[in-house]
Formats: sequence, structure tokens, C-alpha cells
Amino acid sequence: METARQRGLPLGYVIRLPTIAGGVFTLQSYPGPATGQRVIHIDRYSGRVLVDVGFADYGLVSQVTEVGIAIHTGKQFGLVNLLLVTAGYLAILVMSLATLIMWWKRRPSGGLGAPVMERPSGLSIFAAAAIATGVLFPLLGLSILAVLVIDRAISPLFKRRLGL
Repeated sequence: METARQRGLPLGYVIRLPTIAGGVFTLQSYPGPATGQRVIHIDRYSGRVLVDVGFADYGLVSQVTEVGIAIHTGKQFGLVNLLLVTAGYLAILVMSLATLIMWWKRRPSGGLGAPVMERPSGLSIFAAAAIATGVLFPLLGLSILAVLVIDRAISPLFKRRLGL
């Protein structure tokens, strides 16, 4: 704790204890804005600071990622950021509920009112993007294939049951 005070680490930091024989003490500070992030590793035997890494030491991609995370979680720009993110989440929730209510009010009696699916004549842009993404990211490609197989197996059951 003395090292944290000497290094100017703001209160609210986390202390991680060593878990293995050669492990180190780690002080982590993740305040609101990403620019205040800091990690300090301290030798468990001598108390010497081994590493002191702050936001300025990150690479460009890491900095952009951390700022994006801080904005997404509402921590980067204080209360204004938090209110904007909360408003966005509430807007998505309200739109989802409004969509369900509108569909319920306008659906035909005795059915779902789902539109008839048209068969595309050629390879759609969506299918081409899914194939390209699946090739670039094989695990994602496998999950896309799994969803297609499940969809092809289950869709006929729902169509018969729901009268589609």
C-alpha cells in the first residue's frame, strides 16, 4: 500500500496476491476514464517495483479498445456518458416492446402473420458475407453451419404446427 501511495495510485485500486511460488503482488487501478488505468507488479520478496504500466504505455489498438470499453460501459466521460449509454439501452428496450405490441395488435386472427419467405434466386450479399466470415473465422463458420442445420431441421415442424 505504501508503494501505491508513493506511485500516486488513486484510492480504489485492487491488490492481487501472488498465487504461485514465483508470483508477484499486483496493484490494478481502473478508474472511470480509460486514460487513468494502471498496473503495477511488485516483487514479493524485495518489494521492488518490477513493472509500472499505464494507459500511455499501451499500443494504439489497446488504447482504442480500452477507450471503447470505457465509453460502452459509461465510464469515460462521467455522468453525461453514463446517461447517454443508459438512454440508448432504454431506447432499445422500448423499441423491442413497442414492436411486440404493434405486432400483437395487427396480427391476423388465428395465425402469426409472419410474411412468406421468398427463396433468393442467387447468392445474396448476406450469404456471401457469412461465407467469407466463416472462412476467416472457422469457429464462427462452424456455428453458422450449426444454426443452418438446426433451422432446416426445426423449421418444418414449426410450419406444420403454426399453420405457416
